Amino acid sequence: MSAYYQPYYDPLAQTVRPTMVTGYGLPNLPAGYQLPGNVPVPIQPYPTTDPGRERRSTVLNDFRNRQRNRQQFTLSQIYGHIVEFSGDQQGSRFVQSQIDTANSDEKDRIFREIEPNAVQLMKDLFGNYVIQKFFDHGSQVQKSILADKMKGRMVDMSMQMYSCRVVQKAMDHILVNQQAELVQELQPRIIEVIKDEHGNHVVQKIIQLVPREHIDFIMDVFKGRVREFASHNYGCRVIQRILEYGSEEDKLTFLEELHNSWKFLFNDQFGNYVAQHILDKGEAKDRDRIYTMVMSQILTLSRQKQASNVVEKCIHTCTPQQRSEIYKVMTTVCEDGSMPLQQLMSDQFGNYVIRKFTRPRKCQCILTMRRETFVYSRPCREGSAQGQGPTYAR
Repeated sequence: MSAYYQPYYDPLAQTVRPTMVTGYGLPNLPAGYQLPGNVPVPIQPYPTTDPGRERRSTVLNDFRNRQRNRQQFTLSQIYGHIVEFSGDQQGSRFVQSQIDTANSDEKDRIFREIEPNAVQLMKDLFGNYVIQKFFDHGSQVQKSILADKMKGRMVDMSMQMYSCRVVQKAMDHILVNQQAELVQELQPRIIEVIKDEHGNHVVQKIIQLVPREHIDFIMDVFKGRVREFASHNYGCRVIQRILEYGSEEDKLTFLEELHNSWKFLFNDQFGNYVAQHILDKGEAKDRDRIYTMVMSQILTLSRQKQASNVVEKCIHTCTPQQRSEIYKVMTTVCEDGSMPLQQLMSDQFGNYVIRKFTRPRKCQCILTMRRETFVYSRPCREGSAQGQGPTYAR
């Protein structure tokens, strides 16, 4: 039997069961236990500091070793290794910097090397940045060739962590006919793409840049389902872009569905962001409709985790007259003798609403509110000629 699997004993002379050998080749021995002198202690060699060195070319290794004088490296020295450099963190940065300043002949030479591996580089952690550089600085022919590489792969690339960035960059630079052709590939799985953590960014870019006549299918998928998408963590972002860049007809349709759903969306984890977006960037008539809905239940909403954010945004964006109306509601004593202002100041979410309301230069009634709270919160002791003294609401 191996020495490692023979029973050993602890200092208290209690038999200890043999254990499995750890990942470092040593058994799990009790603290302070000494191995017998005749048992060799296995030594785990230190891993190499650069495990990928043997797989890299001499040129790339030489480049990586020159940490201080890499500026002496020239583009001509890495010809034949452009793809390898593009997939390396430090090499990719060098290639990108060279594309920024390269002339058309040098760019052609680089492009000829990366073209056969363009799809792989689009999906690569470092290679995707090199492809993006060609959309920024390449010729229109080169951009068109790269866009052709995406054909038949748009859904996959839109939902991949790195290639989704390339797709967005492509939409910034390719011609409209290519935009329309690529976008149509998303139609069969557009809901899946909208609700994807990476795909939603692609859809947002498409809504922003692609002419409206080419994206009917995107708008159609929302009909009757605006509330569903507004309460989705990625769908709510797409709705916000539609409210910014959609046609007037699109906006009216979406807003009508939203106005009928605020009762559910105000306190929704993601729907509240849509309401805040409209308060920030929407038209006055839509802001007023949200304000009216908020005022109808402002005390309840102020105590809710998500809805209190909407109340804060209302206070930030409303007119002076509307702010005065909020102040009146906050400082009117209820039938039971309580004051909403004081109740909210001690509420875990409502106190943020009050802070927003009393932020300097946001409201002229800050001193009045504090004074009224001060007076309201001053109790007297029974049988005492003098009061207990002022107490402030928490």
